[in-house]
Amino acid sequence: MRKIYLFTTIGLVSAISSFGQVLFGIQGSGQSTNIAVTAPVGGQQIVSDLSAYLKPKYGFRAGLMADIPITDNLSLRPQLLYSAKGTTLDLSSLLGGLGSVDKSVFQAPISYNFIELPIQAMYGLDAGPGRVVLGAGPYVGYLLNANVTFSGDTQDVDLAGTKRLDLGAQASIGYELPMGITASVYYAHGFTNLSSDQGVSSSGGATPSLSINGAGTANTRAFGLTIGFFFGAGN
Repeated sequence: MRKIYLFTTIGLVSAISSFGQVLFGIQGSGQSTNIAVTAPVGGQQIVSDLSAYLKPKYGFRAGLMADIPITDNLSLRPQLLYSAKGTTLDLSSLLGGLGSVDKSVFQAPISYNFIELPIQAMYGLDAGPGRVVLGAGPYVGYLLNANVTFSGDTQDVDLAGTKRLDLGAQASIGYELPMGITASVYYAHGFTNLSSDQGVSSSGGATPSLSINGAGTANTRAFGLTIGFFFGAGN
């Protein structure tokens, strides 16, 4: 992994030195995220198969970006982002016909917070006052922490045994104006199986395990809308 970061850094420095004006900017996104579980969950989980009960969780991501031109239409765009992902364990369907019960208390948001480094190849096509931009490329993410909220009680998840490194790919389509304003939609698909073979309970120990550990496979998914701004783009 150190070699990957070293070669990436060398490549970015070389690109910055070789090509035209490099732009730097900021961005923020609202995103709908989920964890794709493809096998029953064992260990201390409160249900035998979470896949039917995992619903989207809404979060955000934000951070820095750069645009390194290669040709008039093609550029390389590295980003450094904080990304709040996760899923919602929705057990309300297990209540059946108990209509008088407040089903919201049976929903447990599970948060997984990452630092992510996407690197996309961007291709722009002139359209009106700006341009349509298509992007695709890999990303690497590192899981910083996780927590679960159940019945109003939020507890940190013990990440022992959890795989923290998430490798995936991202694709986007957007529109950019000459003054530096950008808007795009994206889809990020994690390829790394973040689950371990064991169930892991929250740090408090009283709440049943609601983590993704114990799943056969568990992969991140995210779909979002990004607004960004490049400084100095109109110069």
